[in-house]
Amino acid sequence: MTEVKEKIVKKFPRSEISSEGQVIVIDFSDIIKFEVVPCFRYEFGDFLYYANTNYGGTWETMVSKK
Repeated sequence: MTEVKEKIVKKFPRSEISSEGQVIVIDFSDIIKFEVVPCFRYEFGDFLYYANTNYGGTWETMVSKK
């Protein structure tokens, strides 16, 4: 998560960027805010893996919506 956040900070240096658990928040202005969850597609099916940074860290899965 730290590496992803650092790359986002470099790409958008004038935006307010923070981390909240599994989410990286990019606040572009008073109106627009993005919450980014880095994830990886599972080899088979419609599952995505994302890092749960709580309690020592685990990999969680979710079903992607098309």
